[in-house]
Amino acid sequence: MQVYWQSVFLLPSSIILETVALMRGFLWCQGEFKKRKANVKWSTVCLPKEEGGLGIKRFKDWNKALLTSLLWRILTAKQSFWLVIAQFLVLEVPADESVPKPNMCNVSDVIKWRDWNGDLREFLVNLAWNVLQPRADKVSWFRLVWFKHCIPHHSFVVWLLMGEKLKTQHKRKVWDVHSAQNIGNVPNKRKVNIIVSKILFGASIYFLWQERNSRLFKGKSRGAKALFEVIFYTSRLKIMSIKWKNSSQAFLVVQRRGMSLLLVCTSL
Repeated sequence: MQVYWQSVFLLPSSIILETVALMRGFLWCQGEFKKRKANVKWSTVCLPKEEGGLGIKRFKDWNKALLTSLLWRILTAKQSFWLVIAQFLVLEVPADESVPKPNMCNVSDVIKWRDWNGDLREFLVNLAWNVLQPRADKVSWFRLVWFKHCIPHHSFVVWLLMGEKLKTQHKRKVWDVHSAQNIGNVPNKRKVNIIVSKILFGASIYFLWQERNSRLFKGKSRGAKALFEVIFYTSRLKIMSIKWKNSSQAFLVVQRRGMSLLLVCTSL
């Protein structure tokens, strides 16, 4: 429904601001949005995932991109109900006629869309969106955070970590720990060891952050063994749900990574 209205009308700014406030409240406050609760600027949240954002479309720019489809129909004279209204009310063309196309030779004209790279292509809304949406430099770590088999709420916390938006980031200078940005490129391959490692990494970050909050705000703590078990078994359930070509190899990798994880947990 939202896509339909945005492709027909240019929405008022008040509607856009109210909708964005609801989205920000859901993301950061699990309800009504409160000031100073957002950990990341909304302009960053709306960037593509490969550029460090969450891939959420900015309503104002997405509205304009959807409206280009209506303008494209007028230019290409593709018949539709809205085209007749636009021709009659805006362009003052009688309802039984169409917008004349320029023709300088015996061959009929063809209108094309010039994309971001300068190539002429058939029009698609996504092409218009790629031109209108805000852009930034690509980040090297997005494949570590976002991949086909990721656990979404784990990936969200890892995304905050990689963007240095978790509130304990300043303590790393005292501990002399390198920036999360230095983890480097992660190959985009569907290999068992790579996928298992990324799932275990996300689960480790998520439950360690959960344990930190539990100790700090509730005064409760879990032992190293309990922490290992919740990380390992949560990851294993996710890995078991994936269809592997070689299941035995996948479980072997899980056991190996699990032993390494156990050593880390017992050293905490």
